[in-house]
Amino acid sequence: MSLIGPAIGNDLVHLAAPRTRDKHENAKFLKKILSAEEIRFLEKSKNPSLTLWKFWSAKEAVYKLAKQSNPALVFTPSLIPIDPTGKAQIRTDVADGFLELNLCWDHNENYVHCLAAPADNALQEQFSAIRHKDELLRNEKTGLTPAELACVRSEESIAVRLLAKILLRDRGYAEAEVVRTRLPEELWSPPVVWLKGSEASHSLAVSLSHDGPWVAAVIAIARN
Repeated sequence: MSLIGPAIGNDLVHLAAPRTRDKHENAKFLKKILSAEEIRFLEKSKNPSLTLWKFWSAKEAVYKLAKQSNPALVFTPSLIPIDPTGKAQIRTDVADGFLELNLCWDHNENYVHCLAAPADNALQEQFSAIRHKDELLRNEKTGLTPAELACVRSEESIAVRLLAKILLRDRGYAEAEVVRTRLPEELWSPPVVWLKGSEASHSLAVSLSHDGPWVAAVIAIARN
């Protein structure tokens, strides 16, 4: 893969969801999604459950970033190595080339969130936000366009697009749309930003995530 503009990825895990509890004790699950080195790190952790979901959210965030340049990419979490200090790599189109990524986690009793971005922050600037979906659905009045509504499947997917549009609007992109397009075999592209009906991937990138009642959006803007 190669980057043609800004790139960003993010993921959020709702820690209060029943499915997240005690998952760190499931050896079969751990072997499916983590490397042997990551499992050893988790086993030594003082909070193995949080460590597990930090690894998971990072792998998802890295995958979402990579998928922006390669929409056909398949998610194989065990093959996405995560450095607990906040580093990751993805292979590029250049022979034996890798793109270095920085990872940033945020967590509280409700969720853990990870943002993945190119380590060279001279290329772009990032803005992120996390909100409860009900706050957005109750208070945000901008609404979605027909092109955006064609991509949504739930209240959460509406709320997370509203959040992304707030981030874009606050940076001067009041008319921006956040859309996905149909791919072959009933698949969808990653979300992209449209300006005046055309894709703006050379100057803007967006990543969306939601789990339970929480939604997170991140935008990246190319530096001039």
